[in-house]
Amino acid sequence: MSFKKPTRRQVLLGSLATTVLAPLSYILSVTFGGYATRTGLKFLTSKEAAIAEALGEVMIPEENAIGVSIYQIDFANEVDRFLSVMPSHNRNGASLLFWIVEHLFPLRCFYFRKFTRLTIAERYKILSRFDESPSVGNRALVRGLKAFVHLIYYNHPKVIGQIEIGKDCTK
Repeated sequence: MSFKKPTRRQVLLGSLATTVLAPLSYILSVTFGGYATRTGLKFLTSKEAAIAEALGEVMIPEENAIGVSIYQIDFANEVDRFLSVMPSHNRNGASLLFWIVEHLFPLRCFYFRKFTRLTIAERYKILSRFDESPSVGNRALVRGLKAFVHLIYYNHPKVIGQIEIGKDCTK
């Protein structure tokens, strides 16, 4: 997939929008929320759980070769379980990363809605643009998110059972 090189004006407007709208977006999201509440989570807030599920929807399609969707394994609870055993400085970094994905990723690609409010196709387009970016930082960020999501998904017992990891290989 190839994209046209942005003009100088688009870059300047994107930078201005990110600088001005990101803090305002954070204040409004904290004030007015708009996410369904989830109970039983130790670390993740409801907002972060929604962001984690939105990332999982894009990176692990519902109809995949393994046959286990992120909804069958309750992906948000698995992310919460994974993060709850980490040291606090890593968990705080994860909270910041979820906020960046929710608010700044769409702005950088000129979408003026939150990541969780976009369609799966729009989210995929955003992640593809970051993954194919000439910036090493953008590529590393998305590839790190992919590794994180896949680590949690492939570590679930239902997924392990479907791909038969740990079976006897002597047959």
